[in-house]
Amino acid sequence: MGIGRLMIKYFLAVFIVVLFSSSGFSQSSQLADEHFAKANQLYKEGRVSAACEMFKKSVEAERNSQNPRLLYLSAELGWAGYCYLNLGQYDKAIKYYEEALVINKKLGREDNVLNSLNGIGRVYESWGQYDKAIKYYEESLTIVRKLGQEDKIATVLNGIGLVYNSWGQYDKGVRYFEEALNIAKRLGRESDIAAYLHNIGLVYYEWGRYDEAIKYFERALTISRKLNIERDVADVSNSIGHVYRTLGRYDEAIKYYEETLIIARKSGMKANISIVLNNIGGVYYSLKDYGKAVRYFLESVALKEKLRKTAKGDIRRDYLESQLDTYQYLISAYIRLSDFGNAFSTIELSRAKLLAEQISGSEDVTIPSIKEIQKAMPEKSAVLIYANMSLKDKIIMAVTKEGIRGIELDSSLLNAFSGKNGDEVNAVLKGLRGIKITGKEKEGELREEKKGTVGLDEIINYYRTLLISPSGEGSGIKVKEAGVKGGRLGEMSRMLYDLLIKPVMFELKGKTSLTILPDGVLGFLPFESLIDGEGKFLAEAYEIKYAQSMAVMDIINKRKYTGKRKPLLAFGGAIYDRMTYTADMVKNGKQISALGKKVHQKIASRGSIRGAYASLGIAEWSNIPGTLSEVKKISEIVKGAMVYKGDEVTEDKVKDLSSRGELSEYKVIHFAVHGLVVPEMPELSAVVLSQFKTESGGEDGYLRMAEVAELKLNADFVNLSACETGLGKIYGGEGVVGLTQSFLIAGANGLSVSLWQVEDVSTSKFMTGLYELTEGKGMSYSAGVTEMKRRFIKGDFGDSYKAPFYWAPFVYYGR
Repeated sequence: MGIGRLMIKYFLAVFIVVLFSSSGFSQSSQLADEHFAKANQLYKEGRVSAACEMFKKSVEAERNSQNPRLLYLSAELGWAGYCYLNLGQYDKAIKYYEEALVINKKLGREDNVLNSLNGIGRVYESWGQYDKAIKYYEESLTIVRKLGQEDKIATVLNGIGLVYNSWGQYDKGVRYFEEALNIAKRLGRESDIAAYLHNIGLVYYEWGRYDEAIKYFERALTISRKLNIERDVADVSNSIGHVYRTLGRYDEAIKYYEETLIIARKSGMKANISIVLNNIGGVYYSLKDYGKAVRYFLESVALKEKLRKTAKGDIRRDYLESQLDTYQYLISAYIRLSDFGNAFSTIELSRAKLLAEQISGSEDVTIPSIKEIQKAMPEKSAVLIYANMSLKDKIIMAVTKEGIRGIELDSSLLNAFSGKNGDEVNAVLKGLRGIKITGKEKEGELREEKKGTVGLDEIINYYRTLLISPSGEGSGIKVKEAGVKGGRLGEMSRMLYDLLIKPVMFELKGKTSLTILPDGVLGFLPFESLIDGEGKFLAEAYEIKYAQSMAVMDIINKRKYTGKRKPLLAFGGAIYDRMTYTADMVKNGKQISALGKKVHQKIASRGSIRGAYASLGIAEWSNIPGTLSEVKKISEIVKGAMVYKGDEVTEDKVKDLSSRGELSEYKVIHFAVHGLVVPEMPELSAVVLSQFKTESGGEDGYLRMAEVAELKLNADFVNLSACETGLGKIYGGEGVVGLTQSFLIAGANGLSVSLWQVEDVSTSKFMTGLYELTEGKGMSYSAGVTEMKRRFIKGDFGDSYKAPFYWAPFVYYGR
């Protein structure tokens, strides 16, 4: 039992006080009382959906009163919020809670305020935004400690413990639970004791101490059955089912899960129903009864899609990430049933949904069918879709005009490499600023085990340390020089080819172009650098482009711009004044969290956030001489090009051009400047324009992700000739969230970005050569990017530029 359940007593107390202290109620107030009484009865009967509608009517009637009883209204709002929260309609719940909070603060009733704060915290917890949930709960805890009300202190402590448990910070969670349990025992509150015993059991379960978990769960279940509280019985039964499933005692697991499902269906709570359905599906998956598993997973996914749409903006992304396991299990079940069409549809359902909605400007994004995709595909093209990279059973699907096939990747290759090279990989990665995937990894049979070994994330990160060294030796790695395709880099390139490409070579026979949909950490991998069995880079065999999902590609392919546009707009030769900052450096997670709050406040007020970059140690930028010559050469190649250089390359200028509609007049936009990615706070990722000691036009010179997305572009191609512009923060389901997504939202149909810090001279050669191919030979931008890679590989720019370091960072997204 969390914070919400104990709030019921508070709401009832408020009603009793008001009912006996108010007189001369208006007709509307009397109607509100009647609606509330009906709602309360419906809720007791477990008819939650009907109860919510009646609570809503109670609120509306009270609002319509000539003299609304504010204390009464705040309690009605709280009940409505609580009801909709349990129904899974989080968007409605938070509106009621926030309105109640405003009223309670106006009334100066601290005890009421804390309940509103708790409700808002629970909504954010349900959406997977744990940092925001903790913020509201901690504010509530401060108030309740001040009031000295032990029962409510225990409630809030328990709520915070639940959030930390969901967040994966188990040590913090158990401390809060134990403090709450001690208070409940002292007060003799059996229902609360059962709840805290259950929560401590959950922590033991996460730690793998299953015997102790069962003991706590059984104690909690005994109390809940005695009290005849069905919801508590369901919660504990579900947890016992987890333990038995983990222990492989599947019949017992299903028994407890089915009991839970009956109670959940009776309540009508979508979130709970979806969770239990997922659990039962997981048991049948473990039993290899994939047909039954699919039926349960499908119903669970359908409910989660409805719940996802109750959230807005980034919260939708966070919710999908927190629920991704169900989609992944369903995909794996379809693959094992050889039902590749439905496997593809499920991947699309869980892939880059928020991005597709933002690009299309609609919440109703149509996922193209496999037949539609195949019909539109050129004969010599193929689509490679990677999925479930965070799981043990990783998946690749190959789609061609002729057919579709999906298989699980051979994990023995990763295991063999890990066993042989794990110590070296860990030694190299220790202390480096590594690639991080956000989100808590949950328990489950499919989840990849990482203790004492290295997984795909670490292997790709290690491979990148080899790629970003011109010699291919990586950071501190001593290898024998063996040419561009030799040494450890060559060995890794071949191993990753065998893992990621070789399994679908039959489908790729006769193909010349690939569209790759990476998953997870593969979004940081330049597939072009992989080496096949004949010793050729993949870039030599295929024209390669990338996409977040086929739905995103479909939207972009249908987005047509008029041909009557100017050819190119370029920005280069930005001026970066040397500046000194006195900001305190961020040294730990708590300081990053605190900095994040300040950043959000600054962003909301449209203030300068240079100080935030300074606190992260990334505020000093050096001039890049090659970018000035780069844009000058490009303007000579592309007739009619417009170039902004030096002190004209400002954030103020870019935004002004956008607001006046001039940015939308160009087919191509080229940025030859610094780029910045901040994985800890992706909202700070930016195109770094000229930096002056005095800010130009009130702008700080950092064209951030959100600001990029607000630009008005009608561009066929945006070229980010800058460092690490293709990186970002990885979210399960959504993929790499960074500048690439923002430019696609702004209106770019194609985009070239980089995966690491690029070398000035070679980058200038690459970019000017690209425009010579597109202008002089009429190549498409994606074909031009591939051809430039091949020219570097052949040595057209000298042997010293043959290494992947110089040509592999540039990847193409879009049409």
